[in-house]
Amino acid sequence: MKVGDLVKWIDYKADIPVEHIGIVLKFYKSTMRDYVDWSDMVVLSGGRQQTWTSWQCEVIHESR
Repeated sequence: MKVGDLVKWIDYKADIPVEHIGIVLKFYKSTMRDYVDWSDMVVLSGGRQQTWTSWQCEVIHESR
């Protein structure tokens, strides 16, 4: 996974899982805040920047 990739993340907290699509804008290194929030990248999704956890995401390939 790299900056510019189109990625998918599924939120399983809702009663019906919700699929989110976004573009990776940047990654950041782990800090002490990881004990509260495991996110390690910034994604543009839904018209705004959000922090996501990379190991929960799947890269969407052009061939799909």
